[in-house]
Amino acid sequence: MLANERPYIIYGTAWKKDQTASLVSQAVRAGFRFIDTACQPKHYNEAGVGEGWTAAAFELGLDRSDFFLQTKFTALSGQDPNNVPYDVNADLEDQVRQSVKKSLENLQTDYIDSLVLHSPMEELDLTMRVWWVFEELHREGKVKQLGISNCYDFRVLRNIYGMANVKPAVVQN
Repeated sequence: MLANERPYIIYGTAWKKDQTASLVSQAVRAGFRFIDTACQPKHYNEAGVGEGWTAAAFELGLDRSDFFLQTKFTALSGQDPNNVPYDVNADLEDQVRQSVKKSLENLQTDYIDSLVLHSPMEELDLTMRVWWVFEELHREGKVKQLGISNCYDFRVLRNIYGMANVKPAVVQN
């Protein structure tokens, strides 16, 4: 629920490929204002999301503040090895920063409403290294809230919650 107690539905953008911009634009014209994507070219066309929401916003006279944009950082193991949106040789923290920078560019915005870890890393210490960069981005104002996706082990979620300074606001499963 939103602060005004109105429910919302997030428009998902996976697997829409070359139709992403058109479908996102149609969704916005139909009333969607919450959009989910990922910096994962294997399954998402994040730049198409940016193109779609901005075109529809212009057409309808809407501002950035009328939208809720959620994207995800996806670890190397979830990426197409031939199309990774960050430097595969960079350390994990820089991969996260590069991914978010690419998301901001793709989505044509200067902030992300919700940044989600696409799934926990193989080890808790790696997950927390990602999370602490998320927190850094939150402090910088580039990200408004943090979350995690595909977290099916409650113990993992509890550990992240216990170690995080900025608590997960979203669990997307």
